[in-house]
Amino acid sequence: MRRRVILMRHANSEQHAHTDHARSLDERGQRDAQAMGRCLVERGWEPETALSSDAERTRETWAGLAGAMQSVLTPHFTRALYLGGMDELW
Repeated sequence: MRRRVILMRHANSEQHAHTDHARSLDERGQRDAQAMGRCLVERGWEPETALSSDAERTRETWAGLAGAMQSVLTPHFTRALYLGGMDELW
């Protein structure tokens, strides 16, 4: 079985929020997250595991992706990836 790692950035987010961590997706980001989920399905790239920052915009991006993929996968959201670098990813 061939394995694939998919590294994604969150979808487009609003410019202003109380904190950077709390920024939500804007309307475009919500549409784009769903479109990306459909794109992953078309390519047969539905994830078996998902690891993500716990920022609001990454949670919302996952929700859009998962909805489009009809995924029941529960991702692991972690603060360690918020502003994290390569060490945190490894």
